[in-house]
Amino acid sequence: QSADDCCPQLTVWAQQVEKATNGRVKLQMLPKHPSAAPGTLDAVRDGLVDVYELHGQVKLAKAEEQVERAAWLARRAVFLARRPGAEPILPRTLVLFAEALGPLEQPGEVIALRTEAAELWEAQGDYVWAAHERVWLAYCLPEEERLAMFNWALRLSLKSSHPASTVRILLAVSAWNLDRGAYLPARRALDQALKLALASADSEVSDCYASLARLEFTNCHH
Repeated sequence: QSADDCCPQLTVWAQQVEKATNGRVKLQMLPKHPSAAPGTLDAVRDGLVDVYELHGQVKLAKAEEQVERAAWLARRAVFLARRPGAEPILPRTLVLFAEALGPLEQPGEVIALRTEAAELWEAQGDYVWAAHERVWLAYCLPEEERLAMFNWALRLSLKSSHPASTVRILLAVSAWNLDRGAYLPARRALDQALKLALASADSEVSDCYASLARLEFTNCHH
């Protein structure tokens, strides 16, 4: 079936893409799909088509196969996005690619993509998202190296006007210190978080009190 027969909105989308790119990108709609429905993803993998619509009848043999193909598509998308003349890649796109690779346990690729996303957000002045990615990256580091990354995220968050982000990072710093048995640094971070949350009437106040209860309980039993 042609795109007009099975999915008319694809034709409209193709026209919108061509218009938005001033004709630099043109999508060719095939009169007939180059493969049967179960082979749709194989057609993408083999380069027969670049854009596909995944129909309900496309069934993969194993969950692992779905994950592997999703990861392959993510890598292909990154490759296409980096071609000369392509539009600048968006940080959120890099995160989506990284999330597609995540289930395959490819830490090197995932960390590289999310580090690039954090750097792009920071360069654009979007400090909340940059801080969010730095916190995520902190949990990928060895235990003894996390605090430096948390502090990096905290510096970024303080540049923003989003106190909730700063509160969440301070809670993470407090939890990290508490897990290492460092009560005083954990309490200082938690006091900062609670003070900021109360001053900004933030929804994180309840989380701060819950963390405070955990901290005091833990301290009493050591």
